Amino acid sequence: MKETNQIHIQRIVFLLTLLVLFLCLEEAYGWPWSKKQAEVPFPDAVEELYPALLEMAEQRYDTAMDGFWAFMAERENHEDGYAMAQLCLAACATELGLKQLATEYYADIVRSSMDRAVTLQALEGLKKITHEEIYDERTIVEELIYEKEFGTLPAELNNFVHYYQALMDFRNGYPRWASNHVVKLEGQDEYFYRVRILEALWALKEDRVGDCRRILTEVVEEPAVDTPVRNDAKKALARVLYEQGEFMEAYRLYREIEAPEHTLADVILEEAWAKFREKDYKKSMGLLVAFTAPSFQRLFKPEQYLLQTLIYMQYCHYGAARGALGSFQERYGAVLTGIRQRENLTDNPQANRILTGLPPVERVDAYLTELTDESTALGELQLSEAFREYIRPIYELKTAQVERRREKVWKREVERLKRTLFDYQEQANLLAYESGMHQYKKVKEMYYSGALEGGETDGKVGLPKFSKHTYFAFEGEFWSDELDDYTFFIEDYCDMPEKWLAGVVVPERDLEAMKERVKEQEAAEKEKARQEATAEKEKVKQQKAAIKEQEKQEKAAEKQKAEKEKAVRKELERKEKAAAEEKARLEKEKARKEEERARQERAAEKEKVRQEEAERKEQAKREKALGRAKAEEEKAARKEKARKERELAKQKEAAKKEQAERQRALDKAKEEQEEAARKEQISREEAAAEEKAQQEKAAKKEKKSKRGKFARSDPSE
Repeated sequence: MKETNQIHIQRIVFLLTLLVLFLCLEEAYGWPWSKKQAEVPFPDAVEELYPALLEMAEQRYDTAMDGFWAFMAERENHEDGYAMAQLCLAACATELGLKQLATEYYADIVRSSMDRAVTLQALEGLKKITHEEIYDERTIVEELIYEKEFGTLPAELNNFVHYYQALMDFRNGYPRWASNHVVKLEGQDEYFYRVRILEALWALKEDRVGDCRRILTEVVEEPAVDTPVRNDAKKALARVLYEQGEFMEAYRLYREIEAPEHTLADVILEEAWAKFREKDYKKSMGLLVAFTAPSFQRLFKPEQYLLQTLIYMQYCHYGAARGALGSFQERYGAVLTGIRQRENLTDNPQANRILTGLPPVERVDAYLTELTDESTALGELQLSEAFREYIRPIYELKTAQVERRREKVWKREVERLKRTLFDYQEQANLLAYESGMHQYKKVKEMYYSGALEGGETDGKVGLPKFSKHTYFAFEGEFWSDELDDYTFFIEDYCDMPEKWLAGVVVPERDLEAMKERVKEQEAAEKEKARQEATAEKEKVKQQKAAIKEQEKQEKAAEKQKAEKEKAVRKELERKEKAAAEEKARLEKEKARKEEERARQERAAEKEKVRQEEAERKEQAKREKALGRAKAEEEKAARKEKARKERELAKQKEAAKKEQAERQRALDKAKEEQEEAARKEQISREEAAAEEKAQQEKAAKKEKKSKRGKFARSDPSE
């Protein structure tokens, strides 16, 4: 009993020492983990976790991670403290920027831990990770949240879980299942309004446009909605309004979107289309100017050239319209040629730049980059080699998975790029034809109306100088906050034929002559096509010859290169040998220092062992004295107990004898009573028998006397 009390006292002293230490730290510096935004838990844990928890509190997260992993390596996942160690390790990984490692440990806790408090903290950690732009959506959403039943959760986690479960059900086409999650939402937070947007989009898919507009309008007008959620709702609502022909209202919503620069291009292009449909062509063209900004040059937006062509055609700028289509061909012509010739677009530099700039590929590449950066960062941390070997397969496996996903995304985006470019190529050809036809029709109309024979204008347009409509010459300087604020000044050439006929008017005298000219042009184009085909054949022939010559030169270059590489290898081997010798010397020196350090550590360890042995002997001496005192007390207690037991036994024996005497007296009295009762019974039976015999005797006598009487009274007998 005294040993147990002593152990409890030691534990209390240890905990009080820790408390005093943390109070001193708080008074001097504030709580260590409060210096960063992320919370570092210091929970009620088993004693073996205290050293790692202290390292964590002092922000030595790599050393703390090593301690938590060493604790877990010696235990099963159902033992006390295992889930807490996982949680603290994940928190340290988050502080060190190892988001993937934190995700793996948080997810493992949510899957298997039976400690509800730890599970909720892990789920909170995953919630924070999902607010990052790049995170492991497959592990967190698809494989964990969507597959697991969570039961009752706190409000802040309840909406988080049911939002992603509803999102996956909507994606997979199960609106009824999604509605089961929608009704479980509590309160009106970010996830509540995101679910509302999902409901609106599903209503649009089912052609319930009125419900879609109503829900999105409610989200946009709700003051409590966060800016990112409001932006998503505005973009969706603006697209619905555009499709319903409400271009002015759609443009107003687009202008209110606070989009970051990397997503601003989509908003600006949709604004330009809204202004074009509103017939505000100059503003629409001004918005397209933003796509000449350096930050937009890598984006795949072929639609801008078609919209430019349509705007130029509205003002009869036929040369500029053909120039816009020429810009489309100049930018994407090489890719289209490669597609037609069935080339591998991965080997096409221009196609490769387009594909790597597409959002799906960008996201996967960003994820791969993040995994690589985290793997590199792991090599710079103070971790044990065993822990590194344990972590390395996690990152290797996840990297391999993401690389396979990138291959699938790449193939899908290649096919989509082919279809998209062919679609825009077809539209560009159609616009080129319509531009030419529009020009010819304009020539014919103006010739027969007499406008081509006189009434020429000087082409000058007066510009206001000091008003809100003042125009300035654009010098190619872009500002991020002005990308969607340009207005493009463009003159209307429809009444100035000398502008779009290059100043030379050659009218045809009748419609037949115009048709003849068209035929001549077609014949010339056919001849030109034939000549181009012949030239192409000659070019192919020359290319084959050039390829053979190039192969010959490449073989010679390869031979020369091999000789150079051989010489370089020899030199490299020499340098490596010297480096190896230097390395061996350094390692030898390092080993000497390590041996010296080990010797000092052994001496310190020996001294420590000696001190511990002395302490153990002193403790054993104290324990021996305590044991003797305890033994004497126990001996006296045993004697007193034996005496009391003997007295109790005597008392029990006397009581037993007295009980036996009383029982014998009772038995004797009972026997005497029974004997008297038997005698009394026998006497009564004898008296009854005697009385019965007398009665029988008297009866016989009476019967006999009657028979004698009858005999005397009958003389005939």
